[in-house]
Parts: sequence; structure tokens; C-alpha cells
Amino acid sequence: IHPSYQYVSVPIGVKSEVYITSIDSLNLFYTQLSDQFDALTVLMKLIGEYCNSPEAQPIPYARPGLPVLAQYSFDKEWYRAAMIPPEEPLNEWGVIFVDYGNTEKVNMHLLKSIPPSFLQLPAQAVKCCLDGFPLSRSTDEGIINVFS
Repeated sequence: IHPSYQYVSVPIGVKSEVYITSIDSLNLFYTQLSDQFDALTVLMKLIGEYCNSPEAQPIPYARPGLPVLAQYSFDKEWYRAAMIPPEEPLNEWGVIFVDYGNTEKVNMHLLKSIPPSFLQLPAQAVKCCLDGFPLSRSTDEGIINVFS
């Protein structure tokens, strides 16, 4: 997504306890390693305090992959994200929330610059798929509900 973000690496064959954070299909979902939960919780608290303070700055420019802080529409909290190229209208960009894997369109005024200290913890979303399922973004909703 962007070289400013480091990513969690999970070697093949290693067993880890994870939390499922976002499901697009059985061959595209995201998890977080449970052993990083406490570090992410501390970071999220700092992000919330920063974004609700006068020192939080709007992003100076927009470009695909740019690391930002974005407000999630569901809970109105602030999260680390990377920008995805816009569609119409141009004042809304897509973002991927790098610690969870979900995406949404966000108005430019809901994006803030990310301080370098917030980039130290690697992005926590680990992209996954289940072996043995055909590669497709469309999957039976009932199967996804059972899986989640």
C-alpha cells in the first residue's frame, strides 16, 4: 500500500491465535494476531486523543497509498488508513483501514496527517484466504455468516 507502513509477517505453517476483523469472501478476509492486541489498543487511544486535539492537521495533499488517519463512519472513531484512488465525487477518497482490512469512502475533511510515531507499530491487518475455495469475490452470504 505505501512504504511508510510496515506489515505484520506471518510465516507459512506457523500457528497463531487471530481475530477476524473483516470478511469480503472466503478467499479474502483479514485477521489480526492476538499477541499484538494490547499494543494496538494503546495506539488507538493515542490516535483518538490526537485527532480530537488542535494539533491534528488535515492532509496537505492526496495520493494513492498515502498513510493517513481516517474517521470510520460506523463508530466515528479515528483509525490508521491508506488512501485509495477516488471515484465520483472527487472530494471522497477510498481508504483501507490498515489495522482491520475494511474499506470505505471518506470525505477529505475526515482525513488527517499521520504523525511518524503512529507508523512505528506495523499495520495489523493480515490478508488471508481459505484453501480449497475458488478465487471469487462473491460468496454465499450464509457461508460468510457461519464463518464470521
